[in-house]
Amino acid sequence: MADMIDNGTFDIYQWTFCSAAIVVTCGRFFIRLHRFNTLKADDFFNGLALASLITYIAINQVELGDIDPILTLKLDMATNMLLWMTLYFVKASFLALIIQIFNVSVRFCRVWWAVTIYTFLSFWPIFFSELWQCGSPADYANLEICNSLPIGNQGEITRVLMRFVLHITSDCLILGLPVVQIARLQMSNVKKLSVAAVFALIIFDIAIGIVRNVSVICAEFSASESGSSLDMAILWEIGEPAVAVIVCALPAYQTLIRSSAAKRRDSPLLPQEAGEMGRTRPYVPIFLTTSVDEGSFAREIETGPFF
Repeated sequence: MADMIDNGTFDIYQWTFCSAAIVVTCGRFFIRLHRFNTLKADDFFNGLALASLITYIAINQVELGDIDPILTLKLDMATNMLLWMTLYFVKASFLALIIQIFNVSVRFCRVWWAVTIYTFLSFWPIFFSELWQCGSPADYANLEICNSLPIGNQGEITRVLMRFVLHITSDCLILGLPVVQIARLQMSNVKKLSVAAVFALIIFDIAIGIVRNVSVICAEFSASESGSSLDMAILWEIGEPAVAVIVCALPAYQTLIRSSAAKRRDSPLLPQEAGEMGRTRPYVPIFLTTSVDEGSFAREIETGPFF
């Protein structure tokens, strides 16, 4: 592992983040089932992200050392693939949530499809780049060749930078989808900020991704495989997928805040006040009310053509 992080501390770190992701995601499922009696596509992808994360953490617990170095190398490649599967399932969950909310025009759907296709295509170079960890796919389990490659070699640096660019650009494109739509919604600025806060979580995820990739690049340029740079790279590689799964599940929790605020506002009304309230349509949490009989909630309050 790393010189400055003992195995016990590392295991606690992993399972603490993983446990938090499990609790938050299960809470999301409970909220959705309690309020809507069903799960939607974004919940499905969140569940897949959690399953990938748990598998990723579980494989990380395997310590073979010198017992079977070839299997250790293969497991390392598998954990890296599971890391990217987790991150991209989170992206898919946010994309599913966005189209459920903002399916308001043909133009927007086309832009959404373009971003979705780019995100889907960007996954495969990242996923299969792990086969080049020893220089070429034919040598991915060749210990002699793998050990002969210098730390921070050009091929490894190229792979790290390629993954960084594809990962961050796809996140930025996903984040850009709801920006214009939120600005055009017919609701108060406070409510717009409430909706924007849901998608602002993606910004936090992007920041974590940048920090992780920078730490990995620093580790690749290090003169040796020990020291704080590698330690930080290991910690961030565990932290990013776990934080991404947690962030993915958080939007569902805003309904609890809305429900609590609505209960505090409720009070006995005079007959004339009740009549006035009856003529005003209540605010429905846009991020959860993704569809009604007539179409999406965003469609009903949309003020004009998007994009």
